[in-house]
Amino acid sequence: MYKKTKIAFFICTALYAQHVLSEEKSTNKSNMLPEIIVYGDSNKSLSSTQAVTSNEMEKIPTTNNNITDYLRSNPHIRYEDSDQNGFQLGEIKPQNISINGADANQTAYFVDNVNVNNDLTVDNEIFDGAMQVVPGISNTQAYFFDASMLSKVEVHDSNISASLGGFMGGAVVAKTKQYNGKDGVSLKYRTTNSGWAKINADSSAKTLLDKIRPDAGGVAEFQPKYHKQTFSIMAEKGLTENLGMVIGYSKRHARIQQNRLIGYAPDVKLDKQNHKRDSDNLLLNFNLAASEKDRFELGFRYSNYKEQKYYATNIDSNVSDYHQALGSTLAWVHSFNSGILTNTLAYDHFKDKRKSSSANVEIVSVFDENFDPLYDYEKGGYGNSSLTQDNIHFSTEFAVDPFNLGFANHSISIGGIYQATHYKFNRPQDVHSKIIQKYPNLSPIETTNVTHQGNAQTRYQNFVFIPKI
Repeated sequence: MYKKTKIAFFICTALYAQHVLSEEKSTNKSNMLPEIIVYGDSNKSLSSTQAVTSNEMEKIPTTNNNITDYLRSNPHIRYEDSDQNGFQLGEIKPQNISINGADANQTAYFVDNVNVNNDLTVDNEIFDGAMQVVPGISNTQAYFFDASMLSKVEVHDSNISASLGGFMGGAVVAKTKQYNGKDGVSLKYRTTNSGWAKINADSSAKTLLDKIRPDAGGVAEFQPKYHKQTFSIMAEKGLTENLGMVIGYSKRHARIQQNRLIGYAPDVKLDKQNHKRDSDNLLLNFNLAASEKDRFELGFRYSNYKEQKYYATNIDSNVSDYHQALGSTLAWVHSFNSGILTNTLAYDHFKDKRKSSSANVEIVSVFDENFDPLYDYEKGGYGNSSLTQDNIHFSTEFAVDPFNLGFANHSISIGGIYQATHYKFNRPQDVHSKIIQKYPNLSPIETTNVTHQGNAQTRYQNFVFIPKI
């Protein structure tokens, strides 16, 4: 079996090219207004935060360049599954994280002042979990941004502002890139391969790894052979003297070799086939310095993650699971002599869906003369289904500039947040299942079942008033 010493390392080659298209443009006072943040810079001293800037991100080695990959140095954060054990290095989606021991679902995620938590995860309580078996690949992060699209990531792990409330853990706050006065294009490429890593294993373990299959849920728990690549491009352009644009695109893909069950004759027959992972992300930001006191930001974002896979005992049907997110944010920052007013309006649409090659499944169990199970397999699939979440968000906050009173420095802000959320589950067709039990010298026993098409939905809304001193 595996030796106690496990060696797993990651090597990547990176190609980075950047061409400055023009000299840095002159910056007037209007461009000096602060970027949109979750709450005023003047109040940050009240929270315990760790910030990672874009310059620091370029120097930190990571597995997949996801947001949470850059938070490993924080002692308050615990990661779940995947690349922490060295056996699933072929995966590309972000890791779920826990802050201060809270459940991963209790970590808040914010992008450009907007909460983007995805509530469609398997262990969430929407619809009491009864309609979340298919699909079931979701992630607490709605957007799988490449770090090249971000200017900063912050972790708030204690003394957290009420504007980041609603969660029992901490908060991860990301700021996407805005035009900074320089025109330019950056291009990055990286790749990694299982041939560049090594697992110390004896001969019997290597034999098992050579025949490794995904588990009953389709998860590739062991990934001895994989190949993945990442490509990203970012462009920044000044459109007018006061209007700038940033556009970015990233693509990740991975191929993970597993063994596919193709039948019994009479022994198990396997065929080496790949699980596939693909992630596409797009960002488009405009920022306008309308005056010395007013700044506007308009942003569009999109993520599409796809898994193509098969299950351990299915012999003829693949499934494609998708996690998709798209949204837009409009923000206005106004500078007063005494502080900063920030207003943010946003809409987001999240969808988890499954596409199956069949809505009819046949499950066969074979027994020996003593009625002990020999093996089982299934044909067909469980049909298509989807879960969606729609968010409407509005927030406003006025942060007073810090001031000294007595022997202390004081910071005051006041604001409010309104959010309305709508969830929907949909199964577009009936799903027919047949269970067949085969015994020697007996007729097969068959039972059938139908899961009917339909949909269910629920919604909620909340308003939070936030005075803060």
